[in-house]
Amino acid sequence: MSKSAVAFWQRPLWERCRAMINKGELPPALLLHHERGFGLNAFAERLAKAVLCRGESDDKPCGQCQMCRAFEARNHPDFLLIRPEKEGDWIKIARIREMIDYLMITSHYGGKVALILDAERLNDAAANAMLKTLEEPAQSVTIILACHFPSLLPPTIRSRCRMAHFDAPSEAELVTWLRDESGKDEAECRERLAQADGRPLDALTALRKGGGADKDRASFLKALDDCIAGRLPALQLSKEWEGVPVARVQAWLLNRIDGEIREHFAGRSRVPLGRLYDLYDRQVNRCRPGAAKLTPRLLLDGALYEILHVFHAAR
Repeated sequence: MSKSAVAFWQRPLWERCRAMINKGELPPALLLHHERGFGLNAFAERLAKAVLCRGESDDKPCGQCQMCRAFEARNHPDFLLIRPEKEGDWIKIARIREMIDYLMITSHYGGKVALILDAERLNDAAANAMLKTLEEPAQSVTIILACHFPSLLPPTIRSRCRMAHFDAPSEAELVTWLRDESGKDEAECRERLAQADGRPLDALTALRKGGGADKDRASFLKALDDCIAGRLPALQLSKEWEGVPVARVQAWLLNRIDGEIREHFAGRSRVPLGRLYDLYDRQVNRCRPGAAKLTPRLLLDGALYEILHVFHAAR
């Protein structure tokens, strides 16, 4: 899949967004959300480019006009990109103040776009600083937020944005797509998709490289399952993984709990649904900016105690 292509699971949302752009009906604050491995950030960047495109065709972004070329060169004067500087970092209030000041300046070409990637990494001060801008955006301003864990965003942010996400593709559709994109046989595509926990872009990377899909993540989740089953002491697990960035550990833990919730709805988990939701909420709260200084070891020690308590009680 080319970097700029729209994957089949993205296409329905893309067509809705493009129609709104062509009609001038795109909301001033749009929150795009989906789990990792489905190309959310690339989709959000393409959408920002389409908003700024000045090509005559309705098929935006055209890729040919001056605005598209400026966007691709990363020197468009009406576009601001905000994201964590490195994995595990928070987006701090200074960056949001920069955005607010930037959006107040008259645009060069009739409209401005601010794109915030990994918006769940906004710290509390940054999120609060955004509220007035989201509620009363300047004319011809579009703010796009992309996040993989919308529950980590304050409700005050979510309520001020139009929320949108990709339609959920079936496993059969993803396997067919992987086979077409990689040229591999169906059995290998299905295996890689399972290793990637249903995330097609991670599976495609593994198929093309000939390696496992996110080996660290797979190893961690296996170790976590061994811990839940009593085959691995919790203290040993947290010690072995203390060198991993805390944001990555947070994402893996949330993904494991979310997976158990899906297993419950499929009738394959005995853990009570209410306890799973409570466990998820506690982990979300642990991930909030107030816990930003937690090391992976401290995060795991606390989270594992809660996870083991809930899972073992269901035996």
